[in-house]
Amino acid sequence: MEQVLRADRELFTLMAQEHTGPFVSGPEGELPLDLLMGQLSHDPRISMHLLPLPASSSRAAPSHSVDDGNRKTGAGPPKPINPRKKAKPSGKAKAGCPAELKGYHQFDDNGQPICWAFNMSKGCSEETKDGRCKKGSHICIKCKRSNHSLVTCRVKKS
Repeated sequence: MEQVLRADRELFTLMAQEHTGPFVSGPEGELPLDLLMGQLSHDPRISMHLLPLPASSSRAAPSHSVDDGNRKTGAGPPKPINPRKKAKPSGKAKAGCPAELKGYHQFDDNGQPICWAFNMSKGCSEETKDGRCKKGSHICIKCKRSNHSLVTCRVKKS
C-alpha cells in the first residue's frame, strides 16, 4: 500500500510541475489534468514506485487464516531478544548522558538503546517508526514502559 501511495504522490507532483496552462475544459469536455494523468500513468517515474521490493524492504503481510481456537494467535507482546551479553553503556555514552538521566536504564529489555531526548522535558523531534527513532526506543527510561516518558512517569523509585 505504501508503494501505491508513493506512486500516487509522485503522479500528482509531476502533474503539478508539467501543467502550466489554464484549468479550462477542452472542446469535448475533457479536463486538462485528466488528460495529463492518462499520459503520465505509464511514465517510468511513476511505475518505478510499483516495482517489487527486495525481500528485506517489503513487510510480511499479516496472514488472514481462520483460527479454529486450538492455536495461540500472535496477538501477545513480542518476545524479547536475548542479547549475547548484557548491553552496557560505553564510557562515551556515560559522559554524554544528560544529568537528569544519569542513574537510569540506558537500554531496553532487548538490548536496544533508549532515546534520551524522548525522556527529557523538550521531548524528541525525530521521526518515529514502531516506537523508535534513530536515537533509540521511545520508552520511559525509568520503568521501561512505552506509554509515557520520564517526565510523566509515576513509578516510585525503589
